[in-house]
Amino acid sequence: MRIRHDHNRTTAALIFQSSKVVLTGVPNVKMARKMASIVVKRMNASTRAANITALCELRITNLKVTNIVGSYRNMNPVAIELIYRKIRQQSQEKQQREKLFEKIVKASYDPTIFPALRLKIKDELREASCLIYISGRVILTGLVYIEQIKYLFDNIILPLLLKFPRL
Repeated sequence: MRIRHDHNRTTAALIFQSSKVVLTGVPNVKMARKMASIVVKRMNASTRAANITALCELRITNLKVTNIVGSYRNMNPVAIELIYRKIRQQSQEKQQREKLFEKIVKASYDPTIFPALRLKIKDELREASCLIYISGRVILTGLVYIEQIKYLFDNIILPLLLKFPRL
């Protein structure tokens, strides 16, 4: 089910047989409840139209955020090859890791397979995945709280982008 809202954006509701509904494309956490109630209203209208209201009563029982995707566009291209080399060098040497790289658990970059540097970043609570493209586009996913995303962007991603510009 697709729901249109502000600025011609859409939210998709994936409805499963197990009665779970997954909302994708919700612009913020506050709007998630509103989108969920719209889905419930539409599904209740469908059950009324099909004359099966006696069989089911739909309502929101457990609404939770399981994944937030954050994206950022850096104005300058990024030297992802240098970032990858530096991360590999830091992991191979037994020396003390730089503070900037200590939360990066895994890095992979093979431009013949995928054009972005893939990073796994271990936060206190969760593990996040990060894609950094040469163009400066960054996508961060796997976190539940906006504060976690802001923290990782401010303390790891942005310093990396500033330290390794593409010349």
